[in-house]
Amino acid sequence: MGINTAIIGILGYLETKGLAVEQSMIFMMVPFVGMAICYSWYKIIDSYRQLDRVKFKVIHSTERNLPLALFETEWELLGKGRNRKLYRPFSMTEMNIPIIFMILYLLIFFWSFPWIEILRLAQ
Repeated sequence: MGINTAIIGILGYLETKGLAVEQSMIFMMVPFVGMAICYSWYKIIDSYRQLDRVKFKVIHSTERNLPLALFETEWELLGKGRNRKLYRPFSMTEMNIPIIFMILYLLIFFWSFPWIEILRLAQ
């Protein structure tokens, strides 16, 4: 989140100082770096989500041998994750953040693309 915020902040600063036009190539390349960072971030969150699933399977398996199964009881009270009103996994919400940044980077790329120059060359 910090890296993406810094990238967007720097691009915004360059834009307000009028350096965006002079550095349009940077404005076109930086979004690809940002999207690569977001993709990696998304994959890390997905990896932790998979790891959590396995950890809870181990916990539930262990609880079968114990007199008290607190995690299993909690999971049943949450409808075993089937009802989104009762339970929405944190990772599902967290995975939206890199996607939002990716969309923002795409908008920056298309905004900074030299459309006028391309149209002139096409004529």
